[in-house]
Amino acid sequence: MVFVALAISHRARSSDAVSARPVADCAAHFGVGIAASIGGLLLNFPWFSSWSWEQLVGPPPIGDRGAGLADLASFQIGIADFAYLSLALYLPVIAAIVLGRAWRLTWAVRSGLMVVVFGAAAILADSGSLPFNGPEAGVLLAPVAVGLAISSAATLAAFDLDVRGGSFGWRQPLGLLASVGVVIGVFPGVAALGMGHGTPRQTPLSVLIEAQLPNDAQDRVLEESNENGPLIDPGVGGYNVLLVGDARLLPVPAVEYRDGVSYAVIGDRPLDIRDRWAAPDSDAADAVEMALDQMASSSTLRAGRLLAPLGVRFIVVPEFDNVESTTAEPLPLPGGLISALEDQLDLTSVTGLPTLEVFANTAWLPVVSQLTGSTAEASASAGAGALVRANLSSASPAFLGADQTASSSDEVVPGVIHLAVPFDENWSLTVEGESIEPRRAFGVTTAFDVERKGNAVLEYSSPSLRLLLLLVQVALWLAVLFAATRVSIPLARRRGSARRPTKR
Repeated sequence: MVFVALAISHRARSSDAVSARPVADCAAHFGVGIAASIGGLLLNFPWFSSWSWEQLVGPPPIGDRGAGLADLASFQIGIADFAYLSLALYLPVIAAIVLGRAWRLTWAVRSGLMVVVFGAAAILADSGSLPFNGPEAGVLLAPVAVGLAISSAATLAAFDLDVRGGSFGWRQPLGLLASVGVVIGVFPGVAALGMGHGTPRQTPLSVLIEAQLPNDAQDRVLEESNENGPLIDPGVGGYNVLLVGDARLLPVPAVEYRDGVSYAVIGDRPLDIRDRWAAPDSDAADAVEMALDQMASSSTLRAGRLLAPLGVRFIVVPEFDNVESTTAEPLPLPGGLISALEDQLDLTSVTGLPTLEVFANTAWLPVVSQLTGSTAEASASAGAGALVRANLSSASPAFLGADQTASSSDEVVPGVIHLAVPFDENWSLTVEGESIEPRRAFGVTTAFDVERKGNAVLEYSSPSLRLLLLLVQVALWLAVLFAATRVSIPLARRRGSARRPTKR
């Protein structure tokens, strides 16, 4: 960052003029900021209407979030060596304001305000003193790092243009000391690059979760029987995974449950960039929280059945990720969560990696399944009591690999085709050419009542309005990109040159 700021300052050396209208310039900058914010919202229309502050900043962590002033000021929010040496970068913030003139002083004041404002916000958010949930420290410290970089550049430029060569006094020692502070302050970053801290870990928590689920041992667990006999064919059919714990340990954006406990639901495919977006609010979130409430209050020992319609086959509680939580400094686990999961009769603890607590749900339903008999009848009921009493054994996988991107076909029998997704009327099912209307299943999910045997096609049709909105958004982005390039139209230049008077 320091080197980038130095390059910017080098370009600014060509002009030592200071604006004669500082108030007007501040008002103009403020207006540009407001216009940019409004423009950013318009470029994300209408999706921004579904955003919430909690989705943007993430749920709060469990226990004491305070990293402390020294760790925040030195950017020690993860594994870092020599981090406290970066405190030397705060000396140039003061030196730049004291030593700088002309444009150096202007940039020194701007960068100093960035350091003070965002640094104070990071401290207040870290201590929980804000009246709302603040972003994690790394988000608020990024502008602080930019401010320090610009201040360092302004200090070096001020020492070169405003101090060096002048009469000897206190300004020269201060400039030399601030220059040394820049060298010392950037050392931790250079050292981190040389020692490999700048590269991602080879075994992130998401990879460990994917490697842990499923394997032969877990499939043997699922073959165990309950009072209704064997459950679904193990190892076949799509499934979902419920992640529960501290939001800092979950590999995807999570939803706050309560008391710092957060949760997220992921599929059985490898995680990709799509999983970085928070899932929209739906009835599925209410169903998950109902199951967690029932476990927390010890109101049921069949929480697996409550999660079965959502296709939840595994519940994972991360313990260590060797970044936020290590064996030397572990983050606290949600109080009573593990014992509550162990008490459930339809959840079985799976032995595996010590970094994860994994429980297999022996009552799960595949993401797309064929329900028959009493299970098909139970799909018309709703509520925790009905689910706990329901017989979920008459289920088999169907439409393997089906998703929203393409249609899928399979042979069906009379009963119910159940989708472990929140009710969405945009799903359609046709059996031998006959279209079947979707209905709610278990009060939350999507189902189709099939009355005859035959070949069926399952597909998802996006609303036409969504396609129109996407086209409008693309057009807006193209217009902004075109305006940002400041491309001049050749025809206008030709017309301008044609109006020039000819020499006689």
